[in-house]
Amino acid sequence: FGHALYFGVGMYGAALSGMALGATAAESLLGVRKSLGELRGAVHSYGGVPLVVTYHPAALLRNPNWKKPTWDDVRIARQLLDR
Repeated sequence: FGHALYFGVGMYGAALSGMALGATAAESLLGVRKSLGELRGAVHSYGGVPLVVTYHPAALLRNPNWKKPTWDDVRIARQLLDR
């Protein structure tokens, strides 16, 4: 598949939030065909777990100007973990 997905896990092993890295992962998990721009900046749900969509790390190597928006997405995911 090549999907990139990371979950923050709580003390009892329950997923608290997740990040889909790249359009392929987001489309597969969310079951939608939308651009990354449409999916970013919002909290989605995957099996009842909050999911944040951002750029794939390989895309950041090709487009360094996407690092700031990606960091914003990571902050959203971190806020979900801090709840």
